[in-house]
Amino acid sequence: MHFTYTVIQGEDFSQCSAQLSACVTAQTQTLILLATSNNSWDINDLSSWLQGCNVAVAGGFFPGVIAGEQSYQRNTIVVLCSTTPLRKCMVKGLSKGESFIDTQLSQYLDAKSPGKPYLVFIDGLSQNIERFTDVFYRTMGDSTATIGGGAGSLDFIQKPCIFTENGIAEDAALIIELPLPLSVGIQHGWEICAGPHLVTESQGVAVTQLNYTDALQIYQDEIMTHSGLKLSEHDFFDIAKQFPLGIEKLDSEPLVRDPIQAQNNTLICVGEVPQNAMIYLLKGDTEKLTQAAYKAAQHAVSAHNLSSKTPLEVCFTVDCISRVLFMDQEFTRELGSINSALPGHLTHVGILSLGEIGNIDAGPIEWLNKTTVVGVL
Repeated sequence: MHFTYTVIQGEDFSQCSAQLSACVTAQTQTLILLATSNNSWDINDLSSWLQGCNVAVAGGFFPGVIAGEQSYQRNTIVVLCSTTPLRKCMVKGLSKGESFIDTQLSQYLDAKSPGKPYLVFIDGLSQNIERFTDVFYRTMGDSTATIGGGAGSLDFIQKPCIFTENGIAEDAALIIELPLPLSVGIQHGWEICAGPHLVTESQGVAVTQLNYTDALQIYQDEIMTHSGLKLSEHDFFDIAKQFPLGIEKLDSEPLVRDPIQAQNNTLICVGEVPQNAMIYLLKGDTEKLTQAAYKAAQHAVSAHNLSSKTPLEVCFTVDCISRVLFMDQEFTRELGSINSALPGHLTHVGILSLGEIGNIDAGPIEWLNKTTVVGVL
């Protein structure tokens, strides 16, 4: 058994630190710490503990964490203990651009093993996340299987959120090399409600014009037409979480983009929206979203059974926090649907993320929104 897990909770970090230290045994080589960003801890206490830990550490702060059929959103750390040393690489300064990212990944490439599977934690509020996923895929090669997600908090204020035994960083990505073959399933279940609309002006995550008209105006008109809800009378994100955007893709589900803010007449999304893309207004319901999560887990297990005779040990789920906010109490159905597709003995942990990372069948590594990504190994 390569991995075991423990759930730790505490109002004060001193309550957590003793439990964390107890997780480090003679067999422990690496700790993966999945911590809730909504907490009452002193971040300096956590940073001191990390720097004093005598084993390698990888992890981050996320809007929520998963253990078994439970999700947690406050004062919780899910500790995944590995008896195998896990090689890792921190890529810093994502906002500095593609060449800066490329230089760091090229140095890592010199010592990497081809075709390895990876777990990636990334500051979900960084710029250039798509530049990172593009460079990572080019660098690691087309035999790479990857799963990961965006760290951060629901106040959408960028702050240190990625951590190792060296402390806590922001504007960074952490790549963790996994010791077992990884198979991934990706589904979202959102359906087209209106469109398409041509993206006539955008820059990165900011969508300014659709069909040569203010993007916010088009968006709120479509929502009013299809739901009767007037965007200006509600908190923006309370409505937007029900109506994501979908970038048209050939022969697959639309690539979802999650609008999180409106600035003047511009929509700010978690993820880039290319100019000249065709986009749709999407909608969803709990039944279809939970079915999609089941299909993602089912695909991951089937892909593993086709490609490997190694018994499965762990399921790692990356589920978008906005799916939780949309489904509310019914999100337990989604976790239940994932578990129902897994062999009964599997350890199941994961994160509720600000954006998801994954690829299927060694295809391109994508930055996703409002999506369920299930990895088994």
